[in-house]
Amino acid sequence: MLGVSEGLQSLREAMIWTLPCVLIGAIFIATAYLVEVLGLNADLALTLKGLSGSLSRLTPVIVASFLAYILSVKKGKKGSFVSNEFSFNKVVR
Repeated sequence: MLGVSEGLQSLREAMIWTLPCVLIGAIFIATAYLVEVLGLNADLALTLKGLSGSLSRLTPVIVASFLAYILSVKKGKKGSFVSNEFSFNKVVR
């Protein structure tokens, strides 16, 4: 079983994987604000805000999937998924 510190480290790593999504959403919001302030295309501003909202709704899914991936990789390295009695080498040979 993973320790508390390993679990928190996995959560931190999963949150790090969401940074590109958050940064892109922030760029969409900033661009939408500039479009509104400059009085350019209002439809473009709404589209950019919608894209940012879509990315925000996707963030929990990204965190959950990367957290599951990171935890499974860490458990796999410890050998908890592979029994000592069953080895891939025995099957191949």
